[in-house]
Amino acid sequence: MILKRPGKSLVVGGTPRVNLLPPAELEHRSRQALRMRWLGVFIAAFVLVVLAWMVAFQWNLLAHGSVDSAARDSEQLQLELAGYSEVVNLKSEVQNLKGFREQAGSNDLDWWTLLDDVREVLPEGVSLVGFSLAPGPTPVSGTEPSAQVGVKGTFTFTAESASAQNRTITRLREVRGFVDVDAGALSSGGPDGDFTFVTTVTADQTLYTRRFIQLGVK
Repeated sequence: MILKRPGKSLVVGGTPRVNLLPPAELEHRSRQALRMRWLGVFIAAFVLVVLAWMVAFQWNLLAHGSVDSAARDSEQLQLELAGYSEVVNLKSEVQNLKGFREQAGSNDLDWWTLLDDVREVLPEGVSLVGFSLAPGPTPVSGTEPSAQVGVKGTFTFTAESASAQNRTITRLREVRGFVDVDAGALSSGGPDGDFTFVTTVTADQTLYTRRFIQLGVK
């Protein structure tokens, strides 16, 4: 029997176990690989920057487009409003005139009704022959008309006796809106022996008609 010693088989094309490259070549290849990796990182970063710039540019174009569209719409609205400027100005003028009328007529009085109320309470034999009245100030918002002075002035009467003055003052204090009635001058008149006397009157603002106040405004 013949014994054979096992030997190592030769592997063709296998990776050599011993690196025969010189150290300088190994270092050169390592640096070359490192440079390629950094180049890849730079290219990737450059691509990302370019993509970000493109996205920002697109958003900028869209934003400018929206601003331009809004500006065109605003300009169109301005042109349309310009066509109504006369109407707007006229409406404003009407409002101003209403305000002026309200202010000017805020102390308007119904003179005929007031005089009728005075004549109704006069004692028998007393006649109203004259008056001098002045409307008071404009009503103050938030204050009751009965708490504000509306009219001040005088009434002149004639009567057959001097005692009629006191009776007339008592009756005038019953007139709606009168808050103060006092005696004024008393004189003996003409050949018929009549007396003329004056009463001073203060009334509140309940006598104002308020007819010039705009609807809905107090």
